[in-house]
Amino acid sequence: MKKAMVVVVMTAVLAALLPAAAAAGPIVDARDPRGDVRFTAAEGMTEQRRRSVDLRRLTATNVERGVRFRLRLRWIARPETFEQFFFVYFENSREFGALQQRASRSRGSAVLERAPTPGGSTYCRVVLKVDLRRTRLTVDVPRRCLPVREAKVSVLAYTTPSGRRAGTVVYSSDRLRAPGTVDLTPTG
Repeated sequence: MKKAMVVVVMTAVLAALLPAAAAAGPIVDARDPRGDVRFTAAEGMTEQRRRSVDLRRLTATNVERGVRFRLRLRWIARPETFEQFFFVYFENSREFGALQQRASRSRGSAVLERAPTPGGSTYCRVVLKVDLRRTRLTVDVPRRCLPVREAKVSVLAYTTPSGRRAGTVVYSSDRLRAPGTVDLTPTG
């Protein structure tokens, strides 16, 4: 009798926990084929460095105050060699947002434009974290800088010279698009 009671209680506890665990999964989980980096005609960077922005995977997960974006790529450069820029775009018919990040800086920005609201822009400062292996970027975007409707999500990454010329010349780029539209509205 006690064994049956324990099994019933454990089954009830597991049933209560499983939906919560399933809901905690990523709201975006998109992969990009390896080796699809596009090179420009610009001279001045090795092929290996150009391939550094080869995107591998984008995940987005709800966190307490917004959404955590994790971007995996071939490798993240050290700022003294060259620069890598990353943009995560989210857009629908009424909103356009972009997470803008330079790999050499620990801070970036997220901007959300709401149309047709005049002055409907929201600007957020974000903090970039790079893992020890230098293959993964993590950024939390606050709720106020995320679209309130389902949106298409894509990533653009590119290499550029470091220093004052950063962003003026593009050596290579890669793009990743999540399939369909996703709800980035945090549930927390």
